[in-house]
Amino acid sequence: MTHPLDDALKRYIAFYETLSPETLPQAHTVFTEDARFKDPFNDVRGLDKIDRVFTDMFKTVGTPDFHVTGSGWNGDATCYLRWRFTYRVGGKGETIMVEGMSDVTFAADGKVSSHIDFWDAAQGLYEHLPVIGAVLRMLRRRVQA
Repeated sequence: MTHPLDDALKRYIAFYETLSPETLPQAHTVFTEDARFKDPFNDVRGLDKIDRVFTDMFKTVGTPDFHVTGSGWNGDATCYLRWRFTYRVGGKGETIMVEGMSDVTFAADGKVSSHIDFWDAAQGLYEHLPVIGAVLRMLRRRVQA
């Protein structure tokens, strides 16, 4: 069954799956001017602030790569995306994989007005940091059933 915003969703997924410092200026073609972007570290509104979040990501992690593994519509303008994000801390070392979901709401013009990410920041980032990572891994082992 097709959805009226399927083409907008395909454009948005393509934007994410090809996201790079060179493609980042295309954000204005997929986000509304006052779009909200929220993840475990940020809650910003507006294209300029969304741009800063992604610019910082490219400075912080090496070889970031998003791959959308599934999607589904929830009502008229809201879609859920299941995704896999891989990166290397500082561009070195092992490749780290994070799985998560996003709640994405589209405006009438087909641009994204809200993108809210849900993922485990402890497992996806903190556990891979030198000092705090060791502590978190130890705590995770202690509370496992």
